Amino acid sequence: MNNPIIDKRKQQIQDSRTREYFDEVLSCYYSGNYRSTVVMLYATVICDIIYKLDELVNVYGDVRAQQILDDVRALQTQNPTSAEWEKQLVEKCKDANRVLEIPDYSNVISLQSLRHLCAHPVINGNQELYRPNADIVLGHIYNMLDGILTKSAYYKKDLFNIFLTDIANAKSRLTVSKDLENYITAKYLDKLNSVDDEYHFFKSLWKLVFELADQDCRENRGVNFTTLRLMVKRHKDIFLERFENEKAYFGRHIHIGDCRRFRMLVKYFDVYPEFFDKLSEDVKLTINNGIDQNTDLMALGIFRATNVIEHIFGARPEKEGSAGFLSLYLRENISPALALDYNIQHYGRSYSYDAGDSRFTEFIEPYVYQFTLAQLEQIVKCVNENSQLYDRRRARRDNSIIYERIVELNPDFDFKAYPYFRHG
Repeated sequence: MNNPIIDKRKQQIQDSRTREYFDEVLSCYYSGNYRSTVVMLYATVICDIIYKLDELVNVYGDVRAQQILDDVRALQTQNPTSAEWEKQLVEKCKDANRVLEIPDYSNVISLQSLRHLCAHPVINGNQELYRPNADIVLGHIYNMLDGILTKSAYYKKDLFNIFLTDIANAKSRLTVSKDLENYITAKYLDKLNSVDDEYHFFKSLWKLVFELADQDCRENRGVNFTTLRLMVKRHKDIFLERFENEKAYFGRHIHIGDCRRFRMLVKYFDVYPEFFDKLSEDVKLTINNGIDQNTDLMALGIFRATNVIEHIFGARPEKEGSAGFLSLYLRENISPALALDYNIQHYGRSYSYDAGDSRFTEFIEPYVYQFTLAQLEQIVKCVNENSQLYDRRRARRDNSIIYERIVELNPDFDFKAYPYFRHG
């Protein structure tokens, strides 16, 4: 009869080759062939250790893992019929802190001894081969599943450090947010063994993003923030419950004195306001007071608003990045059409020629083919009523883009009603 716990844990084995070998282990076990089970289980573990070392080399560039593989292959070449390389493989992994932690190393050594008894023709006093009992074999199956087969190649601490370095390098070549998220998910998050492991990453990233200020944290705060949000998106309800249970930790590891760190914290709560609600009252009061001291942060503080749409359209962000965030928030959470209305309003409020130039480039031009005719007319009206828009050097060039799109939609559009909207 199948063991549902083992069958469920088997699905967490990451390498498809190891899963195939483990199926053979289970086939032997469920058939009552316990000697064969032990021999196949040991072979599966040795293969999985090799696969994990290969992963450390090929995916993460691990020099020490490469040295272990080189040493073992040299032993195999010197004496192809000897099993000494298997013993050395386990010892070298333990000594180099690769793949095997100390308890798991001890369990492999125990399995190794049992495998020798099962694989070699040692006859007992009754002239019978040694036959392990079902419970002993089942215990080894559990130990190998939990300690090796379902684990990622790196220990969590080592993997986290490599993860930070890798995503810091990846951010320069994966400039599209979705590409970066797919990369992080495929290479790391999907290879972690459990939600517990991802939560461990989440806690560590929280401190890096919202509190610490060394050079690495400053340079990589953006990509770390992206990763933090990605993890929450994957396991929001679970993380929220644990966040509440450890709210003292999270409240302690924030820094509101630095504008960039505080802005990211506010943006985080905008996307996940439930997490703000779980903080202790004194921490919430500190955050609210910090927001109230800064006009731009007040604009960003969507999570505090009773009416989100009124808040965004009534806000006066000082930084263009903040306006971009508000527009994106509307697009992703409320309505793309409202986001376009906000873009027009923000452009119409341009207070200088330079602001008009930059806002047209960021908030108007990329969306020309998304605006309705009514929205395009609103852009024309905004230009006609704001000298910082119609008198700037780039006005004719920018206005021509709007003009051509309107003519496509309505060749009879009456531009005479807007004498300051000059184009061409």
